[in-house]
Amino acid sequence: MKLSTLVLFCASSLVSASALAQWQWLDAQGRKVYSDLPPSNQVPADRILQRPGTARNPVTAAPSSPSQPAQQPDGRGVDRDLQARKAAEEAEQARREQAQAHEQDKRQALLRQDNCARARAALAALADGQLVAHTNALGERVYMDDQRRAQERQRAQGMVASDCGPAPATQPATAQPAPAQPAALQPSAVNPPAASRRDPTPPGASGAGLPRPGRPDEPAVPTVQ
Repeated sequence: MKLSTLVLFCASSLVSASALAQWQWLDAQGRKVYSDLPPSNQVPADRILQRPGTARNPVTAAPSSPSQPAQQPDGRGVDRDLQARKAAEEAEQARREQAQAHEQDKRQALLRQDNCARARAALAALADGQLVAHTNALGERVYMDDQRRAQERQRAQGMVASDCGPAPATQPATAQPAPAQPAALQPSAVNPPAASRRDPTPPGASGAGLPRPGRPDEPAVPTVQ
């Protein structure tokens, strides 16, 4: 009984010693040596089986790769919601601009149509030789002489050419100068020669008292803004 107890005690002591030993190596005879102290310098490194803090058969750890930065999303991973909102805003802006351009074209077409009708009427009145009257700065109704009629006829022809032909190419909306209007359709402030200041049509004569182009009660030619 005592012998078995002694054997068990020795075995447990050896196990405890080997478990507590921090160094393990092979000596010159190939025997394992356990110790909490490092071996002498004569023991080669390849015969050291265990070091403090390492397993008995340590597995060489693969060299750690350099730390990689956090994966960055590629261009396709950018906030898709933001891109969708931006695309929707751009589409809405384009739609508004197109609607504004359409309304501007409609207004321009109506103004050109009205200007064309007025210019044609003025040109007809100036071309058939009938007397054309206008009001001077003194408020008197006077008739145009031949020189003034020629000037107004040329101006009316220019308006017919610009407003009665095909619509010009669409351009960015800008302030445009008002077209010159024939005096046959608007009051004039130009004083004619003294000989033509008074209405030569005698009372009761044919055409007397009839409204003629250029009377103050006739609308002026609208201008394109």
